Amino acid sequence: MPEKNNQINPSVIYSTISIAIVLFLMAGYGLIFLHANNMTDIIKEKINIIVELRDGADKSDQNRIISSLEAEEGIREGSVELIPKENAYLAMKNFLSSIEGNVEDIPFKDLIVFNLEAQSYTESRIEAIKSGILKDQAVLGFFAENDSIEMVRSNIKKMSYIALIIGAIFIFLSLAIIYNTMKLKLHADRMEIKTMQLVGATRVFIARPYIKEAIQLGFRAFLIVSTFIVALLASLYFNIEGFDRIINWAYAGIVLVSILGIGIILTVGVTRYVVRGYLNAERSVLV
Repeated sequence: MPEKNNQINPSVIYSTISIAIVLFLMAGYGLIFLHANNMTDIIKEKINIIVELRDGADKSDQNRIISSLEAEEGIREGSVELIPKENAYLAMKNFLSSIEGNVEDIPFKDLIVFNLEAQSYTESRIEAIKSGILKDQAVLGFFAENDSIEMVRSNIKKMSYIALIIGAIFIFLSLAIIYNTMKLKLHADRMEIKTMQLVGATRVFIARPYIKEAIQLGFRAFLIVSTFIVALLASLYFNIEGFDRIINWAYAGIVLVSILGIGIILTVGVTRYVVRGYLNAERSVLV
């Protein structure tokens, strides 16, 4: 039967750690996958869309264009901003140190930048704004990025898949550790098992303490992972601005409940397989 002393078997520690790593990676995959759209939306709202003005555009032209943009549907409130070419020069001065001369010589234009709300950051909406704003004679150009959004979305998917692949590798390793741990336990308990068989104990009765220990193993691994994940999410929530817009606590709860189920299913599944195979072996194996 499973060990009754208080000494912790090193193989149990290894099994717990390996299962905890598997659960953590699966939780990471689940959290990234479920929050991918939220993360993409935050990035969409941070991307500047740029309207370049002609050199002859005066204050009235600038105010007219700003008012026109502020009236557009889907533009984030308070995001429309005029950037004079002097500021563009100062921002780029360290990179373009060879540029000298008066403001009139600066090879930059006055810019108006703005941000869209996430749900409005679509090609059709951007094209509609672009076609309208380019009709203004004071506007020289319009620049918006879509490639960066696709790149971010692709990178998020890659991160989740990498976590899943690493998790699959650790699943194999953890199953191997649990398998060998249970085989060693059964071999150590072989005489007790044989005695129980001789007095008519059922397979279910013999397997029960091993299944119970497997459940405890999965639960211990879950406690380790859930404690770490909750602490990590809480730290990000209180220390990173905007994280409250990314995290969905209902999704986090679903992930935690899921990894609890996965942890118990993994440990109990392997244990039942090993115990059943051991009890089905020839009597000589139990001697």
